[in-house]
Amino acid sequence: MKGWKKSLLIGFVIALTSEFYLSFFVNNFRISPSVVFFPVLLMTVGIEVPVVPNALVTSALIFLARTSFQVFGGRPVTEAFLAVLPATFFYTVYGVLFHLFVRHRHTASIPQVTMAAFFCDLVSNIIELQMQEYFQKVPFAAGNVMKLAAIAAVRAGLVCGILMFIRWYRTILVLEEHEKRYQRMYLLTTSLKGEIYLMRQNTGQIERVMGNAYRLYEDILARDLPAEMKQTGLDIAREVHEIKKNYLRIIQGIEEELGKEPEDEDVRLEELFRIVLDTARTTIADKQLQITVQSAVGQDFPVREHYSLMSILMNLVNNAIEAIEADQKKGTILITEKRDGDCYCFAVKDDGPGISERHLKNIFNMGYSTKFDSKTGNIFRGVGLCGVKNLVEEHFGGEIRVESEPGKGTVFFVDIPCSSLEGPADGEAAGSDGGEENR
Repeated sequence: MKGWKKSLLIGFVIALTSEFYLSFFVNNFRISPSVVFFPVLLMTVGIEVPVVPNALVTSALIFLARTSFQVFGGRPVTEAFLAVLPATFFYTVYGVLFHLFVRHRHTASIPQVTMAAFFCDLVSNIIELQMQEYFQKVPFAAGNVMKLAAIAAVRAGLVCGILMFIRWYRTILVLEEHEKRYQRMYLLTTSLKGEIYLMRQNTGQIERVMGNAYRLYEDILARDLPAEMKQTGLDIAREVHEIKKNYLRIIQGIEEELGKEPEDEDVRLEELFRIVLDTARTTIADKQLQITVQSAVGQDFPVREHYSLMSILMNLVNNAIEAIEADQKKGTILITEKRDGDCYCFAVKDDGPGISERHLKNIFNMGYSTKFDSKTGNIFRGVGLCGVKNLVEEHFGGEIRVESEPGKGTVFFVDIPCSSLEGPADGEAAGSDGGEENR
């Protein structure tokens, strides 16, 4: 918003709020909240606008508004002018004094602004009452100065309180934004680490394809085959070799970028579950689904391999969301954890459509998927559960199994050895009991 628009906005707000007032304590004197809002607006909305021009615009709007009210109310123009002028002049004096007291608003402290608000209020009111005495012949009693000082002190206190609330609120917003940014970066890193793990596994397949391509080329050379076939075999071998080099180069580049991050700190399980819940609820809200996501932590502990565990849980939760979305679009997902002997046992349960026996035995196979997008005709690539199984069994040395009944829902069970998950003891036992959490 441009400066003149901000000045008009501030002037309009002050002119409007000045009409809500009490008239007591000092004869022929208004006590309105506008005097509290004026310095607050100068320090917030109008902080980029010069104070004195802002005060002049405010004074002009107040003069026009009050004069119009009185004239339309049947008061002669001259009387209305003289009656309104002292109060109008108040904001001009206030603006000049505030400019002198607070020269650098961007760096001014709240106590400095509070003291400025007190003195500006007091001096401007004294000048206003003296102008009333001059123009309207209203006597100015010296004893009113203490009353004006009390009024100024109360209003300055309100200015201080509002500015402190605004600063606190801004701090809360900044912390919330930092939290959201942290979650986005954490989930991005989790996703990249999960993809890198799968890509590393795929390099073995690429090696085998490349070896087969070269053996095929050698067989072609050993046979009396057309030159075009020999050239095709050579091209295939070369292209597979280039694919392998590019693939490894991509892996190396991502790993180097991830390696620039500071050493990962352990994340406690309750914090990890909270991120899973927040992310799932955001996805559900974006898709406008009626799905409730809850969690129950049986035992909290610092998770050393938190990125990999996050990847496992997020894949299972996202699968549950997609299953419910494809069916009735409303349901419940429950994520639980408990310790059983030397293993941590996780479960992700949903009351979606379930999985048939025919599909159940294939869901962990690479490329297998029961999900079909009726709008685009695309079949989901089905690497999620295969990657989850690899992480659980090969990376953690654990076990994953699934139970499902069509029409009633699905439960994925993940058991991981404690030694694969627990972070180093940092002054407290990693296996200390935690309370159950239901969010």
